[in-house]
Amino acid sequence: MAYLRTALFSGTGAALAAVTAITLLSRIEGKGAARPLNATSHVLWGPKDAARDEIDLAHTGSGLGINVGSAFFWGAIFALAAPRPANTPPRSLVARAFGTTLLAALVDYAVVPKRLRPGWELVLQARSVAAAMVAMGTGLAAGALIAREMDGPQKLVSTLATGPGAPPD
Repeated sequence: MAYLRTALFSGTGAALAAVTAITLLSRIEGKGAARPLNATSHVLWGPKDAARDEIDLAHTGSGLGINVGSAFFWGAIFALAAPRPANTPPRSLVARAFGTTLLAALVDYAVVPKRLRPGWELVLQARSVAAAMVAMGTGLAAGALIAREMDGPQKLVSTLATGPGAPPD
């Protein structure tokens, strides 16, 4: 249960943080908020519509779905790489979250073909892409820390039920 909780909470945190970051950064750059979401849909529709500012289901909806799905994928990878959150110091969880984000950036921008990249680079400045990746790492870490706090009461109840000398589950 701890793995699933960590994956879900970290994925949710990463999705919320990354989507919020790319939309805000796009606005800061003077572009439409939907543009980076639409750009992500290049995976399905090609790069010709990456600069779209209009919100529509085909581009914005699929771009949002791809971004959220990717965040949950990386949340699951993070959860696999992290030991049980209740047994891990917060600093270690944060470090692992940013390590996972670095891996995601390397995979997204150095390993996969251009057609499978996030598409943010098609419409955002490089520094904004980097800032969005930092936001994603922050979201992963925040989700893991929340999962850690939720794991604590279970650990206490388990200890009370089985006794202090019983092995952890």
